[in-house]
Amino acid sequence: MASGPWDDPTIQAYLREWRQHVQRCVKKVHPRCNVDTFGRMYGVTNSGGLITINYDPDGIPDTVIPTSREYYYTYFHTPLGDEFYPYSCMEYIELRTSGASAASLKGCSP
Repeated sequence: MASGPWDDPTIQAYLREWRQHVQRCVKKVHPRCNVDTFGRMYGVTNSGGLITINYDPDGIPDTVIPTSREYYYTYFHTPLGDEFYPYSCMEYIELRTSGASAASLKGCSP
């Protein structure tokens, strides 16, 4: 099985933080929507549109450890980055590993 930075517990914690920030920012715009473990939005938008997700995303190699699939996808694909939250997942990780606090990165995109 392949492994990479997405398997590092510290990076996984940053990925979860990033998803929490995105979830909070999505909720400000679409209160009835949520963000899944792969960082994708689902639910009912303000315009009444329904977004459903009932499958794993494409683009995850079979060699990725099953318990790391969500981290791998979020690490490489950055769903919802900058539409609701000003930092892509990779930017967030770079900032956090450079010493920025999670609290300093709480802002949402306009």
